[in-house]
Amino acid sequence: MEDTEQSEEEQKELEHVVLCLQEEGMAPGASVKEQLGFLWRLFQHSEGRLVAVTYDLDSLRARHSAEMAEVQRYLEHIRSLSEKRDAVAQEYEQENEVLRTQLQRLTLQQDAQMNEVAEMLYQEGLAEVIPSSHSEQVAYLLVERASLLERPDDPQAPQVPDAQAGTPSASQQETQSQIQCPKESMDQGAPSRGQSPWKRLFGLRKAAQSKQALASVELRPGSGLSVEREWAHLERDLEEASRRLAMAHREIRRLTDELESARMTQSAYEPELQGAQEEVEQLRQEVEMLKKCDVVELRKAKELNDRLDQEIRALRTRVRTMDAERKTLLETVEKMKDSDNAAKIHPEALELNLAKREGIAAPQMHTVCLQTELLLLDQDKTHERCLQQSETKDKLNDVRRQLQGLQEKYDELLNVTRKAEEYEDYEELKKQREEEEKVLELLMDKTEEVEEEYEELKTKKVEVERVYEELKIKMDEEKEYEHLENMREELKLDEALGRSRQQQQHCSQAVELQLKVCAELKQGQAMVSHLEQRALQQESRELREGLAQSSQKAQSCSRLLEELSAERAKLKAMEMQGLQQQLNVERNRNTESGQQEEEARYTALRTQDNQLHRRMWEQREEELQEEGCSLREVEASLNCTNSELQSQTGTARQEIPADYVNLKECLEARQEDCEKLTQELMEVLMCLDLQKRVLPGAFDMRSHLDNIYRSKASHTEEATSPRSSLTSPRSSLTSPCTLLTSPRSTLTMQPVEMGYLNLTSFPGVWDSNLNLTSPLTRADHNF
Repeated sequence: MEDTEQSEEEQKELEHVVLCLQEEGMAPGASVKEQLGFLWRLFQHSEGRLVAVTYDLDSLRARHSAEMAEVQRYLEHIRSLSEKRDAVAQEYEQENEVLRTQLQRLTLQQDAQMNEVAEMLYQEGLAEVIPSSHSEQVAYLLVERASLLERPDDPQAPQVPDAQAGTPSASQQETQSQIQCPKESMDQGAPSRGQSPWKRLFGLRKAAQSKQALASVELRPGSGLSVEREWAHLERDLEEASRRLAMAHREIRRLTDELESARMTQSAYEPELQGAQEEVEQLRQEVEMLKKCDVVELRKAKELNDRLDQEIRALRTRVRTMDAERKTLLETVEKMKDSDNAAKIHPEALELNLAKREGIAAPQMHTVCLQTELLLLDQDKTHERCLQQSETKDKLNDVRRQLQGLQEKYDELLNVTRKAEEYEDYEELKKQREEEEKVLELLMDKTEEVEEEYEELKTKKVEVERVYEELKIKMDEEKEYEHLENMREELKLDEALGRSRQQQQHCSQAVELQLKVCAELKQGQAMVSHLEQRALQQESRELREGLAQSSQKAQSCSRLLEELSAERAKLKAMEMQGLQQQLNVERNRNTESGQQEEEARYTALRTQDNQLHRRMWEQREEELQEEGCSLREVEASLNCTNSELQSQTGTARQEIPADYVNLKECLEARQEDCEKLTQELMEVLMCLDLQKRVLPGAFDMRSHLDNIYRSKASHTEEATSPRSSLTSPRSSLTSPCTLLTSPRSTLTMQPVEMGYLNLTSFPGVWDSNLNLTSPLTRADHNF
């Protein structure tokens, strides 16, 4: 019973194999030789496809290695850019610290000067002027000085009588001592030049007050000695006042020069600032464009990742199908082993063994065909992948060019910021620099994300290659195992044939079938051994050192097969001579029964094949469902990243108009400051004009004083030295008249004794007032 069940199962398997071959294109009534020829053609076709696929794989590996090298170079370039950015940021921080220290020092100096001026104003009783600006304070002091100079200008000054001129020699000595007093005061006033100009200017108030007191004393009759003393004090005070006024004029000239220089520099740097603002706007636009390009590149990289995942899943499905086929083959081998263990094998068992071998070869060829089709699909996918990789290379080159352009513009901005820092535009450029640093940080984050994705792709590729190598190793091991099993089966068949020869010498049908099987096995084994040797040689060339062991095993198996085939040929040649006589008798008997059995086997094989196909389709459907779940998860993560990127771009767009408004406000504030400065300067110039118009009144007072000196000198006997000294004032007194009569000649002289302001920007307005000189100062120099 067991033998019958085994024979039925073997018949079903053989029928299934025949059905598979018919589906591949074999004729239904083909003989064994035709079946072997069909298998040989399928094998050659699959071998050619395998060679083409291996060549494509080598080319793809070379391209992939080149792309990896390019990506590494790009990453190194990005790292070098980040290092340069860090160095520039450190330099900017150092410059910021230096500028902060300078600002603190300047603010402290300004505060100290303000406090000093406030204290002096408070001491002099001018607390009302303290809250006003510097220009208003200067204008107030100049007006007050002009009013003080006008007060002693009285035309009804009393004449000193001649009787009082005849004073003793003691009065002459006092006059000499009083004349020497101005010299001493001049010598004492020299070290006071190191004081601040404000303190020097505030001495005018005290001098004017003392001048008024001396004038009141001077007008009293009968005070000869007191007049001389007061005269000396008056001369000294006038000298100090003139000196301080000259210092004030110098200070005003310096301030006006500084204002003009500041105005000129501002007008010179306005176009540069406008150009810098335009460049900043262009950079912002370019940064936005780069952000958009980065988003597009990220999407394309994700698409590439999805495609690679799909290919990996296809490879996994292929591996699973190969495992399933291997399991089926192992099951068939085990069944053959069980059938060989039987003690007796009748002719039907031999026929079943033959059909079984054909059935084993049929699924192998079916799997080979499937592999070739999958390899063709992989080849198409690899071509598409190569095109995509070339596109990604072009995009990477474009991104590099954009980065280089940004770097050049960034260097230009650095130069502009260095110029703008000197003229109080450092804060605006600092904000721009911070924005650019943020953009660069975003770019660096994006590059890091791309690197991470690239590393993930690399790991996936390594895993795929590892799986591919494992599959190759498994296939090689399976081939070796199948060869060994075939050898064992052949040996067992030979032993069974020997036993059947002893037990069933009268079974001519079995002998005929055995002879056919032997002849076909010789041909098939020779062809298979030759093809396997060629395949193993090609695989050994491709895998090189890593697959040296597998090549050695394959060579050893081929040698064993050759030895076994030689031994079989010897044994079968001996058997052929004894069985040829019985074959002719039994041929006609078993033709009809063989055809019926083959038809039954074919039907059984068809049913088994359909069942196997159904199982395979069910497994594939389950795997596709799992892959769909994983794809949904990946889509969710990609949607999250896209939403985050969109939010970041929205915030960046909102920040740009706010920065533009701030820049406009700063420019308007600076323009207002410039207008205020110009107004203050015009006020100062008006005050100076008033001062210069008021000064000629002092010349009449000094001429009156010179007349008093001359009257005293004429009545004294021992006043030879004063006469000689007073002759110079006489000569100097003529200078105002000449100056007043000839203003054109004085315009070219421009005296420096009083230190008037030389306004280069308004020559036509102020040159007419520059012809006023003080003759008393020249007399003092002569003394």
